[in-house]
Amino acid sequence: MLGARRNNPQERGRTRRHSSVELRSGWQLLQRRRWIVGAVLLGLSVALGLGLVEPWRVSDFEGSCVPANRVDDLGPRVYDNHQTVSVSRGSIVTVQLGTALDAPWPWRTPVSSNELVLRPLPLCAVPPHITTIPVQFTEFKATSPGTATITAEVLPGHADIFESFFLTVVVSP
Repeated sequence: MLGARRNNPQERGRTRRHSSVELRSGWQLLQRRRWIVGAVLLGLSVALGLGLVEPWRVSDFEGSCVPANRVDDLGPRVYDNHQTVSVSRGSIVTVQLGTALDAPWPWRTPVSSNELVLRPLPLCAVPPHITTIPVQFTEFKATSPGTATITAEVLPGHADIFESFFLTVVVSP
């Protein structure tokens, strides 16, 4: 229709006051407006990305190490000394020890008194755990019902300023 007008000798030289409306298919519109395709793809990739990084649940955790950015999603993080916490089997218990920026590190690595109840898990290297103060995370997985004590003994020479860390964990079925 539009091509016929262009080639029509009677139409040459005349100005058109009204442009004709031509129906186009959705695909033709997308070809002319590529930014729409880009915006839709960007939106889908953001939605997919958010779906992939949603908070983990303990039931989703099957790995051999604990990601530093998911510590709080997997179970309790404990940094107060002489506490007792109750967790269900499969939970991840995180012990967080920290000092002032200029203080020497005073503790040994925390250990479980019963590895049948609380099994130690390493912190994953990726993503890295980045902090501005000296902090150490030590994770334990509650593997069977019972009671275990997590201890971090103070290193020799620091007992006058710091005290050993004790945490009692009761694991329910």
